Amino acid sequence: FLFFLFACGEDNSSSPEQLPISSSEESLSSDEPLSSSIVQSSSSEASSSSISYSINSHIAWNYLNPAISYGEFTDERDGQVYKYIEHRNYKIMTENLNYADSIKNPNLMGSTWCLDNNLDSCSKYGRYYTWAAAVNLDSTYNMKGANLGNYYFIEHQGICPDGWFIFISEMLWKDIIFDNTNNPNQLCARKGWDTDVCTDENGFAALPNGFYENGSFVNVGKVFTYWSMIFEQRMKASLGFLSIKDIPDSTHVDYWGALSMDKKIGSAVRCMRFIPTSSSNMVSSSSQSEAMLSSSN
Repeated sequence: FLFFLFACGEDNSSSPEQLPISSSEESLSSDEPLSSSIVQSSSSEASSSSISYSINSHIAWNYLNPAISYGEFTDERDGQVYKYIEHRNYKIMTENLNYADSIKNPNLMGSTWCLDNNLDSCSKYGRYYTWAAAVNLDSTYNMKGANLGNYYFIEHQGICPDGWFIFISEMLWKDIIFDNTNNPNQLCARKGWDTDVCTDENGFAALPNGFYENGSFVNVGKVFTYWSMIFEQRMKASLGFLSIKDIPDSTHVDYWGALSMDKKIGSAVRCMRFIPTSSSNMVSSSSQSEAMLSSSN
């Protein structure tokens, strides 16, 4: 049974401490336990601004694997440029989404933040979105079910750029996209973590953004989190996470999985898109994913 210890409330102490399991958390996995060591931001303030940020800052790019050849695309909504990798039949963003225009997208109003109220942090970690903001629904859906479809193969754009959709699930990443990769060290950025064991062999460059809850940023430096489409009901949805062992701390094990978390917390959005096998014989990504999943079983 998985126990992942998250900080809650307004205590802004920066020193590690032992805390009970968060009231907003339920396990979706039965793998090994995660670290009991908590790192929390010293600031309880966060930015929920709309469009006033620099689109020319690319701090996340400093954490990419220099051995990987990355593609680029521009989000036409705000001119923001993002890097991506191509793997199998997918293009996959290698940085978290940093879109904040609550004028064009009112669903973002009051529902997205920058770490420590610092826009440079959003250039590094991307923005933190509530679940409803991430899927581009109004905030009432943080308290009720949205019934978006079959979560194993759903293509939901949410707040992603046109043509891109929100990452579906850790299952799809492991078994289909990354060829049964079960070693989280291959997916985390080579620097930026509280450990130096990351290899980032796939160029995915996950950074430990932690998450935002009750006015505090939690587990920054320890865990990469993102909203997943695999599960959603009423006030909870699936939060994917990547946790890396901090040698020689034997209480912390590598983990790649998902938790059922309160929809009102803030976490990252990563986007992906399907690459058709040919223009003359285009097959939907849902069909491709189902076929690949069947072949992998």
